[in-house]
Amino acid sequence: KIGNENVMALFRSWMWKWNIFVGFIVCKECNALIPRSEFLQQSLLAFTTSDIITTSSQWITVEEDALLCSNGALIPEQAVPGAYSNSCMTLSRRIVPLQVPTKKNAASSTETTNLIISQEASGSGKTGLAVWNSGLLLTRVLQSMALQIPQWFAQQERILELGCGTAVVSIACHRLGAPYVLATDGNPDVVRLANQNIETNQQPVPISGKSLDDTKADTSPKTSSIEAKPLQWGLLNAMDYSETADLVLGSDLTYNSGTWRVLAETMEAVLSPMGTVLYLSLGHEGFNVNAEVDGLLSVAKEI
Repeated sequence: KIGNENVMALFRSWMWKWNIFVGFIVCKECNALIPRSEFLQQSLLAFTTSDIITTSSQWITVEEDALLCSNGALIPEQAVPGAYSNSCMTLSRRIVPLQVPTKKNAASSTETTNLIISQEASGSGKTGLAVWNSGLLLTRVLQSMALQIPQWFAQQERILELGCGTAVVSIACHRLGAPYVLATDGNPDVVRLANQNIETNQQPVPISGKSLDDTKADTSPKTSSIEAKPLQWGLLNAMDYSETADLVLGSDLTYNSGTWRVLAETMEAVLSPMGTVLYLSLGHEGFNVNAEVDGLLSVAKEI
């Protein structure tokens, strides 16, 4: 398998170059946990986010909606009662372009596919019903990872996303070549919407492997699988997926310090012995995103 050290190097370089989000990657295989301080050491690759991040601090106009909300742009937020929002989050759907590595005539190439993501009215208690900036950025990070290391996603036999929301990240993983993806969330309405989006974007791909719910080896031909299921964070609930995930993903989950322990317990429980956790957050105005992530890591080290 491709060494997870290569993945760490890529993630570290993006953290330094973009300098717009904080996060961490945990690798059981490497016995390493890399926090933000080490992400900022060096730039290994050159990336730009000028095409996906708007610099305006104002709400976008109706004329701009069609362009910005259809190209996966990250739009500045404004506070609303009980939550945050932006113009794109108020639409009934988002279109998120995704570059997918392909092989044509034995040469590596890419093609662009559009993810069609339905949204519903979000707000206090319903934050998972819209596409958030951190989820879009994680999608871009995973896309870049797939383009830099095309075989890596195919080798992650089981991917589990925590707090999936609209499932845009999980759907992107599936399109990028992941054999089995499980999107999870604790809100039944969010899980319903996630499955709706999965159905809309379903593109079966012949593979061989095993599902998240079946730990027995099975080499018979199958179709790649993606689905959304409810999962309340905490050790007891997470044991249903004990050590099943080769890659655990999450974005923008650390804003509530009261959930740090159950989130860390869940990550630890579902991660396979050779697995990796990849998490990032852009944060929100009025929140200290560095303190959020550092707080979660401090709790995780105690478990």
